[in-house]
Parts: sequence; structure tokens; C-alpha cells
Amino acid sequence: MKINFKKTILILVAFTSLVSCYKITDNDLINPNLPQLSTANIDLYLNTVEINFASFYSNTHKFGGELTRMQNWRGPSYQQPADMTPTSFNDMWGDAYYTLNAIDLMIPLAISNKKTVIAGIGYALKAYIWGTLVDYYDSIPFEQALQGANNFNPNKSSGQFVYNKVITYLDSCVTLMGLSTGYDVAVLYDNFYSGNRDNWRKLAKTLKLKYLLQQRLINPAVATPIQALLTENDLITTTAQDFNFKYGINLNAPNSRHPDYSGNYRAGLAPGAYLSNYYLWTVIAEKGLKSSGGSWDAADNLITALEIDPRRRYYFYRQRINYSNVDLMTASCSESPKPGWFTDQTIPFCLPASTGGYWGRDHGDFSGTPPDGDYRTTYGLYPAGGRFDDNSAVSVRTATGGGNSLSTQGAGIHPIWNSEFTEFVKAELLLLGGQNALARTSLEAAVRRSISKVQGFAASVGYSLTTPNISRADSVYLRNGVTQIKTYVDTVLARFDRGGSDVNALMDVIQKEYYIALWGNGIEAYNNYRRTGFPSNFQPNISNEEPANGFIRSFYYPANYAFRNANFSGQKKYGVGGSKVFWDPGVIILK
Repeated sequence: MKINFKKTILILVAFTSLVSCYKITDNDLINPNLPQLSTANIDLYLNTVEINFASFYSNTHKFGGELTRMQNWRGPSYQQPADMTPTSFNDMWGDAYYTLNAIDLMIPLAISNKKTVIAGIGYALKAYIWGTLVDYYDSIPFEQALQGANNFNPNKSSGQFVYNKVITYLDSCVTLMGLSTGYDVAVLYDNFYSGNRDNWRKLAKTLKLKYLLQQRLINPAVATPIQALLTENDLITTTAQDFNFKYGINLNAPNSRHPDYSGNYRAGLAPGAYLSNYYLWTVIAEKGLKSSGGSWDAADNLITALEIDPRRRYYFYRQRINYSNVDLMTASCSESPKPGWFTDQTIPFCLPASTGGYWGRDHGDFSGTPPDGDYRTTYGLYPAGGRFDDNSAVSVRTATGGGNSLSTQGAGIHPIWNSEFTEFVKAELLLLGGQNALARTSLEAAVRRSISKVQGFAASVGYSLTTPNISRADSVYLRNGVTQIKTYVDTVLARFDRGGSDVNALMDVIQKEYYIALWGNGIEAYNNYRRTGFPSNFQPNISNEEPANGFIRSFYYPANYAFRNANFSGQKKYGVGGSKVFWDPGVIILK
């Protein structure tokens, strides 16, 4: 092959001349897909932080919800839980530290841009994440964490130490929200409160009350700041102040719908999850007190019980309204005896009530999946943005994924803290302070506000429910009927009154109603149960007779942390009374 050297030399000279005309600068080495902090849009940064925060909450609340029978838990035992292994917690742990790192970068940038509201938001969100990590694990990497290449193997800090820092972060949020002159630059993208300083301040003080309350049993000194917060009452006390992450209805690119909607309202597919029989029973049947042991025999009519809670058609959506065709194939437990360790005969077993078609799974049911996809009850209108249960029993396999005039099509919320939660906390503290009459008043206010929140949810996100086409002329009765609400509230207060002066009996009523109002928030359900031991009548594990106090009181450390951190000091052991978080004295026997 003959090479023309003259032409080659000319080409090289021309290319060299062309390149020499353009000087490569440091700015040219910046990846446009990874912008530097100095060029970051702080409002868009906040938007990303809040979305990541919602992902953390979504991955976290289900674990507490499963153990407290709010969500279905597969079991088979607390000592060997199939879905609570170290690898189960990788995502939530990763979400937590990724978001915390982003917040720590965001706060100084926000302050330098005089957007102190965004900085204050950062302190509130990081306080919640750190506090929740302690609530789930106790000691965690904190002081030596988030240092990047300076420390790949951070040691743990005690849960008490982290909690103390959580309180200071919340105080910092309050301080920053109090700045205005010269620091009142508008916040453009705040999914929670649209940059409202007052609401963020109230949230910070409410979370401070929450974290102080959780230490009550091991630190009597928290009584003073708790009382100060209650006296000041600058807390979340109205629905407009609720701390809720709001989802949209977009299907793809991105999917902005509520995770429980996306996972269960799927064109051509059955619901992807089971609901908990115990929680279904608690809402739809327990207060009926008529053979509430959960027999599946359709001859036992529980229709009165099924109608008592005004929230049940908003919480749950049925694909069937009766138990026709129930057999060994669709529900094997229907032909099995109740386990011998179900000593309380009022506790549900197999199907949650005798009529009505509610279809979930018992706590700890580790059996395979039968052909019951078209039977399963799934998430309803509140808070997942699903369908309102109008007795139509339309399959969620529909081509639109369940969306219609009776559905918000996934525009649900994460109820991270609602005003009724604050009222339940007040009821608890008033009861502990010996003010039973005032505790009763707060209990009633909390229950009424929960019902109002649930029934008003569709309108709050811009959807209007049509009148349900059902067999009885009771559309008002089922949705917003004053009589129905009064019947439910009177039933709750009558239970409270029957408790007399027995603090435990009265606390059981308060915590059961708090538990029902917490639908969509397993974090607070798990915290409250470990802290108080109530509700007292949880359904036992169907697969195993668990040892006394064998309940999982905190979780395994994630596999990613355990395997990759050279300073990891050893995995926890699930078992009898072990692995408690610092604020849990362990004196309460949990199921």
C-alpha cells in the first residue's frame, strides 16, 4: 500500500491549527448532567429532596405497618421473617443517607441565597429521617457519617445522642422560619406547604412533641418541654396544616401516582398485595360485636357491623361483595380450624368478617398464592387515590387501571402527620395526667377530625364523587351522614366510658382509634405499639405460636451496611425481648 506523506502532513497541520483555536477550560470538563452546587437551582434542588424524602417514607412505613397488622405480613415467625431480612432494608437505608447527604448540601446553599425557608425545610426533613432511623434501628452511623471519601467506615452513634440532635434540628427549623426581613424570597416548589413559614414552624414543634413523647418512659425530664409545647399549642391542629406528601395521576415518564395505587390498580392484572385481615376486621366489624370471631360462614349476618365506621368505603375497595365460590382452592383457611393459640375467640381468623366480601390475609400467613386475584380487597380512595367502594365490585383489572369518577387515579397522599394525630397525642397525655374528662374530649375531636379528613379527601385533590349506585338508598349514610358519624363516635365514647378509672382500658381505646386513623402510616403505628402496648387484641401469628414478648422491637441493620462497613459491630438478633431501641424500656409484653 502506497502512502501519500504530503497529504498526511497537510491534514495533520490543518487539524492542529483547528484544535489550537479552541482552548479547553475547566468549565468544559463539567458534566452537564451533573451540575455543580454553585450553579444549582435551589428550588429544583428542594423539589428533588422532597421526592427522595417521600421515597424514604414509602419504603419505611410498610415495615412498621406489617408488624402492627396494618399491612399484611407473611411471617412465618419473628425469629425468621421472610421479608425482614438484612437485604430487605437496603432501599430504605440507601434512601435515608442519600437524602440526608443532599439536605446537608442544600442547607448552606439555601442560606447563601437568602432562602431560609428552604434551609428550615431541610432541618425539618433531616430531623424526621434521623429520628425514624433511630426508631427502627437505635444506634446508627451519625457523627462520622456523610463524610464521603474521608470516612467510608463510620462508627455508630447512640440513639439517644441522635435524638438530642434531632431536637436541635427542629429548633433550628423554628428559628429559620422566624426570619423574614431580607430572607423572605419565595419558595417555588414545596410539595408539602408551598413555602408557608407558619405551617413548617408548626410541623417542627409537632415533631418535637412526638420525639419528646417517645422518650417519656425512660426520661422523666421531657415532661417539662412537653407541657410547654402543649401550653403554647403552636402545633398542627387543622387539616389545612397536615404534613402530607401529595402524588399525581401521571402514568409514565414519570409515574407520579401513589405507590399503593400503582402496585394494585394495573390494567389486566389483579391487585399485587393482600391487605391485613386484622385491620380489615378492626375497621369493618369489631365494633359490631356480633360474632366478631371472623367465621367465613355467610349465614352469620354482620351487615350492621359492616356499616358502623364511616371510613371503611374510603379505606378499602372490594372486588367482591360476598363470599360466593369460597372453597379450599381460593381460601384454604376456610376449611381449616382456628389455631389453638387463638385463645381470644373474638379475634378474626381466615376471612375478616362473615359477610361483605372483604378478602385479605391473616398475620403471618406464609402459604402460597391461590387463584384469588379477583377476590382480594385492595387500597381504596384514601390515602392511596384508588376507588371509592360503591358496592359495584368492579375488577381493578379494568383497562384504565381502576380509574373512573369514583377514583382519584393515584392522586393519593402519604399521611406523615395529620392534625388528628396531634389530638390523639393530647388525649394520651391528658389521660396520663389524670384528666380523664379532657382526654375524652380530645379523643372525640380526634375521631371526628379523622372521619372529616377521609371523607373530604377526594374534594381536597379536585375530585367529586358521584352518588353511589348501591342497593340501599344510603349514599349520605355511607359518605357524609351526620347520623352515621354520630353513631360511630357514640360507640367509641361508650367504650371509653366503660373503662371507668382503669387507665389501661382507657388507653386501649385511645390507641385503637389512633391506630385506625393512622391508615397509611405504619411508622407511628409501630412506635405507638412499642411505647404503649396497645391495641391489646392484635391477631396472633397464624403460622406459629410466638413466644411471649418475641415481637420484633427493632430491625436488622441493612445488608449493604453490614457487609461494606469495616467497623460494623455485629448484627442484631430477633427474639424474645431483644434489640430494643433506647426509648423502649421493654416492660410491655408485645405480640
